[in-house]
Amino acid sequence: MRFLEIPAGMMDDNDDVVLAAMKEIKEETKFEIHREELIDMTALALGQRKSRDVLQPVMYPSPANLDEHISLLLWEKELDRKEIEDLKGQLTGVKSQDETITLRLFPYEVLWKEGARDAKTLGAWALYEGLNRTGQIQRKLDEIRMGEFQKERAR
Repeated sequence: MRFLEIPAGMMDDNDDVVLAAMKEIKEETKFEIHREELIDMTALALGQRKSRDVLQPVMYPSPANLDEHISLLLWEKELDRKEIEDLKGQLTGVKSQDETITLRLFPYEVLWKEGARDAKTLGAWALYEGLNRTGQIQRKLDEIRMGEFQKERAR
């Protein structure tokens, strides 16, 4: 099967979700990112709930059938038009794992429609919408930018 999905990968029980995400994003998009640039949208959304759950702050795509769980992370980067155009259609993936990925870019406004077959993509879109609407995404991005600014000043 082939359809649109956000970068994702498998983890062992003791893997660090952020490190795994950084690795997958590099393999699937060629972007190198830093830990502090990622926002765990799942934990951010679930951290606001009043609950007695002992569950991890993760999403369960099919809780009735599987114990699989995922974290949905956001990495935001501004690119100019040429950089965006250069990304379209790029082949990525890990050749030694027989993984070939065609990088496809869509306007944000159609992401929900283009990604409708993938629960991860829809979940990420829904969390982004809700967290953005409440201003939490912007607050986190401001924190990230302030950290980058402070690092630059320290140099």
